[in-house]
Amino acid sequence: MHTLSHPWFSHVSEPTGVVRAVVAVIWAVFLGVGASVAIPLPWTPVPITLQTLVLYTGAALLGRHFSLQMVLWYLALGGMGLPFFAGGTAGWSPLFGTTGGYLVGFGVAATWIGYWQPMVRSLRQQIFLFSTASGWLFACGVTWLALSMDISLSKALMAGFLPFIPGDILKIVMAAGLLSGWRRSCRCGPHDPWRWR
Repeated sequence: MHTLSHPWFSHVSEPTGVVRAVVAVIWAVFLGVGASVAIPLPWTPVPITLQTLVLYTGAALLGRHFSLQMVLWYLALGGMGLPFFAGGTAGWSPLFGTTGGYLVGFGVAATWIGYWQPMVRSLRQQIFLFSTASGWLFACGVTWLALSMDISLSKALMAGFLPFIPGDILKIVMAAGLLSGWRRSCRCGPHDPWRWR
């Protein structure tokens, strides 16, 4: 047994699987609630939501052991009937619909952030990490959008990527700002991977 460097667990032993599951479920619910704040766009089936803000923040806070679990629980809860997908939809069909690639991209982006987060030491690095994660997310989403709608990649980019750039930049900056506030409020040791220098 050993203690974790993560601020949530810096004074306790390695959390059990039950604790991991509970924390992941809580963030999965946040991710689902983020889907309820949606702005539909008339030219694309992909709405604007707050989910990426929750995804970036949650994956960075939860780290390697928790980030992917958050997304898996989110997909499971939505698949089992909770209205956690865009537009308040539920069930397993959204996973195979036109926006299914973005749901897969959530898992890829969360894993990417969780893996690299311990190496982040500055606000600039944090923004860069979130930006690369966003790239993975949109790569999955746009590729599947093109295949499922049988449209060209350029049209898929117009429908599923370009309109979302300004909003995603804003959410990346907001998530990095939230994490900055978290770091200032927590007591981080000199060798803690969460300490910004």
